[in-house]
Amino acid sequence: MIEKSTVRPKLNELKNGDVLHIGTEDKGEIFTVTKLGENTYILDRGGQLMEYGRAVMAKNIYGFAEKYKAVYWITHENE
Repeated sequence: MIEKSTVRPKLNELKNGDVLHIGTEDKGEIFTVTKLGENTYILDRGGQLMEYGRAVMAKNIYGFAEKYKAVYWITHENE
């Protein structure tokens, strides 16, 4: 079972290949963030893929969390 949390994980603590799922309890997953490298992250919003650095990605996640009661869970790309 995947453990969901309301505490936002630190992006720099993710390992390459980790997938951070962001959503809400009632709607489930809204978007995902995949860590590719030290400062390279891929944002996936329903199939629309965008590459960002850590600071911009953190701002995107923070903006979502301000508007909604966000929940987070982490998987690995191969799972």
